[in-house]
Amino acid sequence: MKEIFLKKLFCLSCCAALGLSAVPVGAAENPDTRSSVIDPAQTGTVVIDYQDTVDGNDPVTDAEFTFYKIADLNMQITAEDAEDLPQKLAEENATAVPESGTKTDTGVNAATATDTDSAADTDAKTETEAVSSESATDNSPEEEAEKPSADEPDTVTSVGNQYVSIIPDLVIDQTTDAKTIAAKIQAYYKDHPEIGPSYTGKTGEDGKLTISGMELGVYLGMETSPAPEHYASAPFLFQLPYSDGEDIDSTFWNYELKVEPKSLPAGDIVISKQVTGSAGDTNQKFNFVVEFKTTDASLAVPYEISNGTKGTIKTGDKIQLKSGEIATITMIPCGSDYKVTEVEANKEGYKTTAEGTSGRIVRKDPAKVQFVNHKDKQPTPTPPNQTGKVQTSDNPPVLYGILAAVSLCMIGIVLFSRRRKKK
Repeated sequence: MKEIFLKKLFCLSCCAALGLSAVPVGAAENPDTRSSVIDPAQTGTVVIDYQDTVDGNDPVTDAEFTFYKIADLNMQITAEDAEDLPQKLAEENATAVPESGTKTDTGVNAATATDTDSAADTDAKTETEAVSSESATDNSPEEEAEKPSADEPDTVTSVGNQYVSIIPDLVIDQTTDAKTIAAKIQAYYKDHPEIGPSYTGKTGEDGKLTISGMELGVYLGMETSPAPEHYASAPFLFQLPYSDGEDIDSTFWNYELKVEPKSLPAGDIVISKQVTGSAGDTNQKFNFVVEFKTTDASLAVPYEISNGTKGTIKTGDKIQLKSGEIATITMIPCGSDYKVTEVEANKEGYKTTAEGTSGRIVRKDPAKVQFVNHKDKQPTPTPPNQTGKVQTSDNPPVLYGILAAVSLCMIGIVLFSRRRKKK
């Protein structure tokens, strides 16, 4: 009996796994429907309350969620276990009449659903004849399994919480990980929409979505279309109804589940490059290393350069820009620290100035990083004259002519002197 009730917290344990998981945090309590016995005639309600907890506490609007039913609840226990039920609970069990849950598309924010042909199968799984705990003590479980009595059936409808998967080859228990099975469930529903009900809706201006009229069972919840400038929250598992008790005497079933997904908004980095000066090369390409610290080092985010180049970049990767170009890097998780470094800064005669090269990513306020490389031509020095002064003549050929004439005169004088000595 204890094992059965340990499974009641299945949805809560499955939803607490990942950093981005949506966690069921509570349910609206209705005193008129509180009961220690699951009412199979009821339907369930899921309320999504999606608020931006990272950057500004604003409502996350226009986020689409889809809930895929993946398992039925087998609401049965053995007659032997029924001995442990309080008399009141046993009486509730004996009068409970299971009915098939019928999918509806009621609810806030346009909940939609896919018809299912499995209603008859669900009836067969949940409908049993009920007996009181007094009539359940005559035979051992082994004898009852071999020789069920028409007067004393071996099962009663109860708070038992076993899961009957409606997807082939899918095992559902307390250890099932939503992220692991999400792709498989989506693919199967795409190919077999008749397998079970799915419900879809978008968060409104207040960040809330309510879908009601849901069949009882186990569901996979997914943010199938994230809000603008946000990443999708992680998939999660939940059960309708779910239990808020620890043992049979304090167990009550809740048919309305409130879920608060953890949002992860995203922001941008805008990098601009300018080359100035009389010697600056405006066609030269410069390399920039972009770093942004996130929990996932393999995360690749999109970028676009003003010249039309597009691609993705991971932390530590490089992009190239030349003068006048701008690179816009988007979908960087908010809260991430960033740093941009120019590889060629202050090299090849350039003097580099930069602004906004490091900081933290926030939504709605792009990080602006500006680099300017300046380079001027250097003046060419002229050789000094014999007096050590720099020649400043505006007509160097005239000077050269004078020097040549003087040289010829000196040569003539020397030759004339030698002739006179010979005579």
